[in-house]
Amino acid sequence: MKTTHHGIVWVIVCLPILAGLLWATAAGQDAVPMNQAARRESAVREARQAEARAADARDRAVREAQIQAQAAAQPPMAKPPDEVKQPDTADKDKDKSKDKAKDKAKDEAAVETPKRPPADPEALRIHLMDGSLISGKLAAKEIVVETQFGNLTVPVPSIRSFTPGLRSHPKVEQNIGELIEKLGSAVFSEREGAQKALAEMGPTIRMQLERAANDSDTERKSRIKTLLDECDQIAEDAEEDAAVARALIDRDTVETTDFTVVGKIVQDTFEIVSRYGALTVKLSDIKRVEREVIEKEDLKKVVTVDGAQIIHRGMKDSGIRLEKGDKVTVAADGTIQMTPWGNQAVSSPDGAPNYGWYIPNRIAGGALVGKVGNSGAVFKIGSKYSFTADRSGTLQLAVAMQGDYANQQFPGEYKVRINVKRK
Repeated sequence: MKTTHHGIVWVIVCLPILAGLLWATAAGQDAVPMNQAARRESAVREARQAEARAADARDRAVREAQIQAQAAAQPPMAKPPDEVKQPDTADKDKDKSKDKAKDKAKDEAAVETPKRPPADPEALRIHLMDGSLISGKLAAKEIVVETQFGNLTVPVPSIRSFTPGLRSHPKVEQNIGELIEKLGSAVFSEREGAQKALAEMGPTIRMQLERAANDSDTERKSRIKTLLDECDQIAEDAEEDAAVARALIDRDTVETTDFTVVGKIVQDTFEIVSRYGALTVKLSDIKRVEREVIEKEDLKKVVTVDGAQIIHRGMKDSGIRLEKGDKVTVAADGTIQMTPWGNQAVSSPDGAPNYGWYIPNRIAGGALVGKVGNSGAVFKIGSKYSFTADRSGTLQLAVAMQGDYANQQFPGEYKVRINVKRK
């Protein structure tokens, strides 16, 4: 009975084991064909992927060949730098300011016209007392000057100029003395006429006026003071040419290349060889003789006048020295913002009456103005103006403005082109 019981137990235990073995055997037989199919599919996929990779490689090779062919057909390009430092905003603004300053300096640089041929080194200009002018050469080879130390012989080629004094012009000396005397005349018309005649002589008679400055006659003394003041003003703002402005002294003056001689020129007459032939001139008829100089060159310059250059704050020095008789042409453009009338209000160099007046009904606010010398009269330039300098001095520029607005800000600038034709 025990044997039977143990047999039943063994069967119960072994049956699941036998069943598992049988299932595993059946499953193994089914897995063989499934693994083979998976391997075939995997091989197909790998073949297709290899074919795709090969196709991609062929396409890349074709594209690279096309790119190389195009590059060979084009000119070589410069290789860009490995690293370019980009300037910041402050650097850019600084560079712009420098460029603007350079452009402004370039604009304001004077441009001279081509130089003319030099003058004949032997040629002289002879200014006569009647106002006429002769150009030529002295026939004499030398001039003898009598001085307190003896006679001095000066070769003509060494002479730069000579000016006969009042003793060589006795009539002129006498005339000046008579005119000064008439300044105290009891007749008003004589006083006025004498003062006018002496004023026309200008600084040349300053020494004679100074000698009579302390005259006991009140009327004469007052008028002489007025004449001396006029001489001072002319000397400061309206330098004449040497033939006119040089003061008259008693004795003759000879200026050489090395020194100046004061005395009496012995020769009473001079023969001048000119293109019209030989001329004989008396020493008493000569006002001044000077060496020919190279003619002054014409000048062109561009000057910038900004809105801060309001006339009440001072005028801008153009850097151009004008001589009396110079012909000047000025053209200007640009705009300045007339801030008291709003941000949209602007003025051209001509100015406009709606911006007020610097000089009522003559010079409007915003207009470009100028003057010659420190005490010259202010005149309107506008966008275009031509004039002949009536005095010598530096050309000054500014923006005209009504006094009420002189302390305001006026952004902008005028560009002024100046052309000077020397006399």
